[in-house]
Amino acid sequence: MLGIGFAGFPRILVQINIEYADGHIQQEYTTYGESWVVTRGPVTCNSIYDGEDYDARMERDGWDTLEYESRFILEYQRPNGWIMATVVEDPGGERVGLIMPPIRIKESYEPKLLNTLEDGTQIYDVGYNITGWVEIFVTGEAGNVVELSFAEALDKDGRLEKTPLRTARCEDHYILKENTGVQTWEPRFTYHGFQYFSVKTRGKVQVLKLRARFLHSDLKENACFTSDSELFNRIEDAMRRTDACNFMGVPTDCAQRDERHGWETDPTSHAESGAYLYDVSSLQREAVLQPQPESCAYACCSL
Repeated sequence: MLGIGFAGFPRILVQINIEYADGHIQQEYTTYGESWVVTRGPVTCNSIYDGEDYDARMERDGWDTLEYESRFILEYQRPNGWIMATVVEDPGGERVGLIMPPIRIKESYEPKLLNTLEDGTQIYDVGYNITGWVEIFVTGEAGNVVELSFAEALDKDGRLEKTPLRTARCEDHYILKENTGVQTWEPRFTYHGFQYFSVKTRGKVQVLKLRARFLHSDLKENACFTSDSELFNRIEDAMRRTDACNFMGVPTDCAQRDERHGWETDPTSHAESGAYLYDVSSLQREAVLQPQPESCAYACCSL
């Protein structure tokens, strides 16, 4: 499954090396021909700034299995809208292997319900400012919707304060599929910077459970700190979390609004403290190797 990333549309460049026990190697590439076909999936829109929309009714059960491939070739050739992949322009540059640790889910939290607004929207508090998303467990009828919205602060009326996010939508939408019991979902191709989030449903939906997921580059921790001062301990914890939230593939300047770039000034200002707390050697080297975008372009989506 592909998301748009920073590229503007889904595209992939793959070389797979399969080494057998007898020593011979089989290679598979992304080439134009019968072996590479594409179709639309349940992720109908995605952007790190705007969030992800997922229509579970569009899932294709078993699409990634050998059985599906055999049926595809023998019976249907191009079933349900599968078409030949399109060749796109080479991205250019020198291709090197990724040297930094991947982005992983590092912690999970049970959010606390703060209040319910007049229209039924529920406001939750994670307890910490994190980067990530919310995993949902729901039941309901096909076509009904769960809307999640994210922010770092609340306004005086207890609603999400989204003004600092500027043009970033910072929402995830999930459309339920046919009644199959409990449906579980979390995004793949976005993340949000938030402490608070809202849940609003359209149609007959029951939200059974919510789980906040904290994710960032899985860097090794270099040091730990504790003292007899609760204030110092809270400051250190805030510093550690702030660094973690901005280690997202590259060192970023913020984790929530329509920016999140590797601006040189922002990472430099906390580079020393970050190096004390985390092993940033591979991350910093990767940030230097990668060119930074010239503009703050992003894809906006709506449901």
